Amino acid sequence: PRLETHKRTVIVFHRDWQGEDFLSALKKECVKAVAESLTKFGRVNTQPKLDADLPLDELILQANKELGGTIVFLLDQFEEYFLYRQNAETHRTFAGELARAINRPEVGASFLVGMREDSIAKLDKFQARIPNVLENTLGLRHLNEGSARKAIVAALAFYNDTFGFRDPVNI
Repeated sequence: PRLETHKRTVIVFHRDWQGEDFLSALKKECVKAVAESLTKFGRVNTQPKLDADLPLDELILQANKELGGTIVFLLDQFEEYFLYRQNAETHRTFAGELARAINRPEVGASFLVGMREDSIAKLDKFQARIPNVLENTLGLRHLNEGSARKAIVAALAFYNDTFGFRDPVNI
């Protein structure tokens, strides 16, 4: 949430790996996030000139110019990519575009891949294209009962406040 307050930082959150055209969906989410950020901070009154049909690295370069800043991609539940994307051609296309975006120095983007620990070894499929794919890993400890309860209650409170339900969801 703190990153979203920066005028020159856009967060692109993606977790739908089931769709046939998840790469296009990711690119469209990028375009949408940039447009929302520019509108939110009153920087433009028109849609940004971004082409979601470009390769990911080129799209990000366009977005960097429109934004004048960086993009943070949060690729959540990434283990599902491996579950639903068994097609070799789909993997080659996505892996190539992702690798170019990560490895190209002038691309102003950061990528955070969220996945379960038992699936991390599957990132080896990216090793040839992204040599340092496992260099920066962060492990999250399991929550104790009190911390888990606090996380769930806080999320529910936020949900209830955001949507203003008469009958709030509780645990």
